[in-house]
Amino acid sequence: MKRQNRLFEEVYSKEGKKDTYPSSLKEMGIEFCDDLGMFRILHRSNTGRGKMNELFRYDQVASYEEYIDETPATEPGKNPEFKECGLKIKLLGGNMSKVNTDNKKGLRPHPYIKHEIKVCFSKKDRSDLQYAHNAKCKFDYIFGVHDDERGLFGFGRSKAEKREDAAAIGMAAAFGTAFKAATKGEEAVTEADKEKLKEGINAMNDAATGGMAVYTRRADDAEAKIK
Repeated sequence: MKRQNRLFEEVYSKEGKKDTYPSSLKEMGIEFCDDLGMFRILHRSNTGRGKMNELFRYDQVASYEEYIDETPATEPGKNPEFKECGLKIKLLGGNMSKVNTDNKKGLRPHPYIKHEIKVCFSKKDRSDLQYAHNAKCKFDYIFGVHDDERGLFGFGRSKAEKREDAAAIGMAAAFGTAFKAATKGEEAVTEADKEKLKEGINAMNDAATGGMAVYTRRADDAEAKIK
């Protein structure tokens, strides 16, 4: 946890735009930082685990789903009694039973958390399930769940298709650099060639992971700052 605290204090707390779901905490919430490819769980109370500056990488998330707990109705015709609602998150390397990760590539196991993380957004009202739904939509965005879709009147390339186009260009640049090195020698490869090669490899990784590689690079860069 010392390293986690350093990462929080020296990097996360000082860099990147943060988005919190919900914006006003009732019980718990999730603070996302796309710029660093990380998130943390917020607690309204500053006791117990609420004091920990624990950070999670986007590429450690194996699955996520909304949940609602309620007591069954005691009499016919009555509604169930609402208890709480929120989001359940499983990290890679934890309880992986019944977790489908086929559409998630480039994931990394979490070093020590093995159990499901239950983030309770509210214990007050069933309508607060919208908070959990909004957080799920944020994870959907991160994992590119709808990247292959177009708008109702969209005729251009989808986000996923644009990623594939960039990967094709990147592959061509990689072959070009390799051919130049093979025919003219390594000394003929300029810094500009190397930069294009790096961009091409990144584009291919982005396409192969559905965009997750972008967040992986950002998280790697953040962690490298405290080594």
